[in-house]
Amino acid sequence: MPESNVIEMVAASRTHKYQPGQIVVLRTTGEKVCILELKAGPTYIVRRPSVSKDGFINHEGNQLYEFELATIEEFGNAQVDEILLKEKIEKRLYDSRQESRNAERIDTSIN
Repeated sequence: MPESNVIEMVAASRTHKYQPGQIVVLRTTGEKVCILELKAGPTYIVRRPSVSKDGFINHEGNQLYEFELATIEEFGNAQVDEILLKEKIEKRLYDSRQESRNAERIDTSIN
């Protein structure tokens, strides 16, 4: 491998969050992809599995930006945070309904 290519790869690896061979998650769908190659800027070539019409698994190369990807741990933490947020919202709604019902009971007992 020419020395200039090695230098470019080392420089690119310092500016990229993920490295070739690393399995990462697509933030929007949760599917796992493999980093194949680092590109200029914060972009990557990834290997992405897809199921064909006849049921076979094919792999295709896609170019993705760094912000579209997350580590498996980051993705899992984001899912947990989302679940906790939904639970907080549901609790607020439940508490609000309870307060409303209690207010109605007080109104009917006064009248």
